[in-house]
Amino acid sequence: MVPTICAPRLRAHALTVCTAAALTLALATGAQAQLGYGKVTIVDAQLGPGADFADLPEAVAGARDGELILVRSGTYSGFSIVHAALRVCADAGAEVYVAGTVRIDNLGGGDQTLLRGLRTPATWPFLQLEATGSLGPIWFEDCEFGLPAGSLLAFPTTAAYLKSMTSATFINCDLGASQGSPVVFADPAGAAAMSAEFSNVWVWGSTFRGGDAAPGTGAEGGRGVALKNFEFFASGNTFIGGQGADGGTCQIGGDGGDGLAALEFVTNLHLHQNTYNPGAGGVGGACGATIEHRGLSGDRIETNGGQLEHLGGPVRGFSVAAPIREDEPIELSFEAPAGEPVVTFGSLYLDTDVQYPLSGVLHIGPELSTIYRGIVPAGGVVRIDRADALVPLGFEHVVLFMQSVFAPGGTEPIVLGPPSALVVLAL
Repeated sequence: MVPTICAPRLRAHALTVCTAAALTLALATGAQAQLGYGKVTIVDAQLGPGADFADLPEAVAGARDGELILVRSGTYSGFSIVHAALRVCADAGAEVYVAGTVRIDNLGGGDQTLLRGLRTPATWPFLQLEATGSLGPIWFEDCEFGLPAGSLLAFPTTAAYLKSMTSATFINCDLGASQGSPVVFADPAGAAAMSAEFSNVWVWGSTFRGGDAAPGTGAEGGRGVALKNFEFFASGNTFIGGQGADGGTCQIGGDGGDGLAALEFVTNLHLHQNTYNPGAGGVGGACGATIEHRGLSGDRIETNGGQLEHLGGPVRGFSVAAPIREDEPIELSFEAPAGEPVVTFGSLYLDTDVQYPLSGVLHIGPELSTIYRGIVPAGGVVRIDRADALVPLGFEHVVLFMQSVFAPGGTEPIVLGPPSALVVLAL
């Protein structure tokens, strides 16, 4: 039996649940403000057929609200998104590398920005993220930020830095910080993979690797994630602290980095079945006939006065293949036991204010459409053929945000899987 989704315990808006047919009607008849411009711009490093630009900075600089920048395989420069609701997505099957920093700044409350399928190169410059001062939500899916494990730079480098963000979402992402620097006058401590200040952050199925301390310095390893204030929700992630460095002569070993740390201000943590691997402390250096003390291992979770909530229920996985063309089926992938009941919803909107009495956070809404209602098949993949177009007349694409609800049965609670963004092209 497929479960009925009941009214929320706390909610900021009323929810409307409708059918896929109603969704098609809504797309065809409006939602102009949410869809924005609806144009597709193609970026191709080789300037192949149909390409508009050869690099991302020029494409982003000329884009308008609601525009999709579709990126073909290649390596591109970093770029800045300011005052604009843009979608930057790798094309289906494309390997897209961004060599440089992506900056997102000063988005308005109605601006929804999506980055999907962007990866960091194997050599410098790496893809880093700086997002500051925005009311609108930002969404990163299937992205890599930062450095491969063991990477060394002249100065320790964080993969993602967030400040004053109303809502930042990471889904199936990999973030790695650099090792501490052995350069004189530089910081030998490892960097945090993510540093977030005064920001609401929501993460699913991602890995955060703090950097190791510079060898022989007795410095501390970096944290997987370092937080200062506001809300943090995490489900099914791995948080890895960096290794503390061995001490030099007559020097104690450095402490290992924490897996997840809430620092200095009150941060509320809502945690659902994550893995925490704190870094080990470094070995103390020799001092005559004695050996100095070894550094302490980092904490799995470090808190500083905020709320700490551990949610029950198993972790479930969900994603939708994107982008797709209008004539292609919607492909949903579930990570759950075959035969388990599941309902998948879709919405044009993001809403992280609505808290449900489920193990998770409903990240879409307030208007929801039922995309799939049934059971998880063997192999976990459902393909949905569509008779009606999803892209409205006069638009070149549409983005639909999805999330699935699973009913494990027995004594287990109903759980929410991660969200995923479907991009449909009219091309």
